[in-house]
Amino acid sequence: MMLAARGAAYVYTNAKAIFNLNQEFVNISNGFLGRTFDESGKVVNYGIPYMVFYFIAAMIIGVILLHFTTYGRKVYALGGNKEAARYSGINTKLIEFSVYVLSGLCAGICGFLMASRISSGNANSADGYEMTVISAAVIGGVSLSGGVGTMYGTMIGVLIVGVISNGMDILGINTYFQQILQAAIIFTAVYIDVHVNRKKK
Repeated sequence: MMLAARGAAYVYTNAKAIFNLNQEFVNISNGFLGRTFDESGKVVNYGIPYMVFYFIAAMIIGVILLHFTTYGRKVYALGGNKEAARYSGINTKLIEFSVYVLSGLCAGICGFLMASRISSGNANSADGYEMTVISAAVIGGVSLSGGVGTMYGTMIGVLIVGVISNGMDILGINTYFQQILQAAIIFTAVYIDVHVNRKKK
């Protein structure tokens, strides 16, 4: 499905990027709260990037949704054991569908923010980011077999992956090595996950 959607995006845009976006749109991701300048126009106080507030808002919404609502408990139940969740009266098909809808909504919002961030629209801007997301979730303690993981852990995983990625960029390490590292993290997580599940059984 992901490949089909990506192919449709290439066809729709004719594989061409869109530039010269409206400055107000660009400021949505690149703006700062509390930035001040002196009389010469030099920055005195850089302020806090808007993206920090978006991140905090997303985490708060995620924590409330997953940890403090009936819906969140149903999602955990579905991830832990789909059959048991179904026998307990949970509409597993509806919950599973809603999770994919929310995932698509989040991806759409992130695409909007990325277009604002890089000041252009390009169908391949986020190619490979799905592996980065999986790596962050795994580092944060999310089980690939489902039913285990928290928003708090995911937040820590996102921060760790961000620090590692930025650190590699600063050190001038090739992006291909970053992809190899992500693959190694996912492979290790799958191995540990399978090993732990075997012990439980």
